[in-house]
Amino acid sequence: MVIFIVFKKEKHNIYLKGSFFKFQGFKSIIELVALLQFLFSMRLRKYTFLNFLIIKNKWFWIHLPKITTIFHYYMKLEIYLCHLILAINRLTAIQFPFKYDQLWDMKKLIYAVITIIFIPLPYVLYLSLDPDIYMDYGASSTGTIRLSYNNKTTAITSIVDGASCIFIGIICMIIYISIIIVTIKIWNEQKLFHTSNFNKNNNNETTKVHVKLSLISVILFTTLLLNSICQALTFYGQEEKNNYLIMKLNDISYPIVDFLYCLGPYILFITTKDLRTEIIYSVKKEKKSISVMKINKTSII
Repeated sequence: MVIFIVFKKEKHNIYLKGSFFKFQGFKSIIELVALLQFLFSMRLRKYTFLNFLIIKNKWFWIHLPKITTIFHYYMKLEIYLCHLILAINRLTAIQFPFKYDQLWDMKKLIYAVITIIFIPLPYVLYLSLDPDIYMDYGASSTGTIRLSYNNKTTAITSIVDGASCIFIGIICMIIYISIIIVTIKIWNEQKLFHTSNFNKNNNNETTKVHVKLSLISVILFTTLLLNSICQALTFYGQEEKNNYLIMKLNDISYPIVDFLYCLGPYILFITTKDLRTEIIYSVKKEKKSISVMKINKTSII
């Protein structure tokens, strides 16, 4: 529903037409695809729902491990990069609120999307073409189909995924700390110049909107931050050979990935009044259209 509202042509709220929400729409599509892939290749396989499809020594048994694993890590890198671009978007909005529409016009937004799509491709090609990268299915005694890697594959995928998540998480954290500092400064200025003329000023209203969207973006960042913390703890556990910590992190890895993939639209819905209003309006309009169609159909009969 969030994706539909963001990309539909007719919107009643002008702020939903901006690059922030357009990029959020693209990010939501990426998260939805990643979630569906994760449910199919990880959850359904783990709970034996794909046993009818993945038959030993058949095509899916041989090729699906590599296809789904590479796609899984590609989508994770996409989401990390989306968080980074979103943080940069908010930083420019706070620093240059009156030039924001020029800095983030549709052309530059398309460039950002293309960049996100293409940056992880060399890594994907490497995983696809290197003969030493090995991913395979194995059947357990309980009937569960397990995914296994060789040592090289495990090392490369964990290092690239973990390092990318932590590195981008640190950059985003620095950006958002800068945004919060600027936001506090703006808040203090508003208290200092709290007059009717100041409050009605269009430039001030624009700044307020960018501050609000930036704070929403900070909340959205918590999903990546949580994942980054888990990745860092995993590296620490492996370095210290703390098997207990690693086992506990493995137990919560699926919920963490779920948060990364699907919490974004819900956070956006809860924190954005304009988006909720637009969704409610669209739902009411759709119900009204359905009612009119039923009445017309009854009249014809």
